[in-house]
Amino acid sequence: MKDDTLRIYRNRISAVLTHILQYLDRPLSLEALAVVAMFSPFHFHRVFKGQVGESVMDLVRRLKLERAGQTLIDSDRQIVSIALEAGYESHESFSRAFRTAFGESPSRFREIRKAVPPLPAPSGVHYSADGRLVGFVPISQRSSIMEGKILKLEQRRIFCLRHVGPYPEIGPAFGQLYQQALAQNPELMKSEWLAIFHDDPENTAPEKLRSDACVVIPEGVELKCEDGYRMDTIEAGSYATTRHIGSYMNLGRTWQEFVGTWIPAQGQKVRNGYCFEIYINDCQTTPEEQLITDLYEPVEPV
Repeated sequence: MKDDTLRIYRNRISAVLTHILQYLDRPLSLEALAVVAMFSPFHFHRVFKGQVGESVMDLVRRLKLERAGQTLIDSDRQIVSIALEAGYESHESFSRAFRTAFGESPSRFREIRKAVPPLPAPSGVHYSADGRLVGFVPISQRSSIMEGKILKLEQRRIFCLRHVGPYPEIGPAFGQLYQQALAQNPELMKSEWLAIFHDDPENTAPEKLRSDACVVIPEGVELKCEDGYRMDTIEAGSYATTRHIGSYMNLGRTWQEFVGTWIPAQGQKVRNGYCFEIYINDCQTTPEEQLITDLYEPVEPV
């Protein structure tokens, strides 16, 4: 099952990479690429980055710089024309990016280079003039030190407050939720506090991202819902989980490896349902490097 899952993920991401290579100069929306990959738009960016080691935007930027290097060697086109083709609005911005990537200015590169040195590519994918995909090695085929497990969760009732804006700025919503929930039932201090995420941060403007600050409500406990507060449910079922220790700022990388690498390596795929984080200790009193966050993703066998 694991081998079949890895093959499916490799085939789907290979189709996306081939599409990118063949249509490098066309608009490449994440929604359209998610359709090619047959993943939901919400999960696509994590799966892609987990398999390729780069976001779509970073990959496209690198491929265009590799193509620009080849064009510099193969033609006498003006550098400003090559810059525009690579997606840069000026000679200066292109030159800065090119020097950062290759260590030389475009003019110096054209003068001394006979071949384009490959830029760092975690998955081995490089620009090819004929649009063929060569050398792709999914990150999920390599060993991972991440630890996790698949388990069954019972249904959870949750009391929620919606936050709209960048995910790392959900803190004030938790502060309001804390005051409202404990005012109604002080025993909820002992309950699980978690966040649910609804939008793809690679494809949604930061100011429009939706997330929920939540606390789990025991059976038999009822709370009043007003001023934006609401009751919701985390459905029972199979979930993959892993533990993140350290700063919340590094959670994105843990989610990337978890969804894009660890889950497919277990013969699982993401299913519909809430993905969420449970916060094990208090960020107000715990040193940042000791913060504990448990990640949960609804899954099912492929």
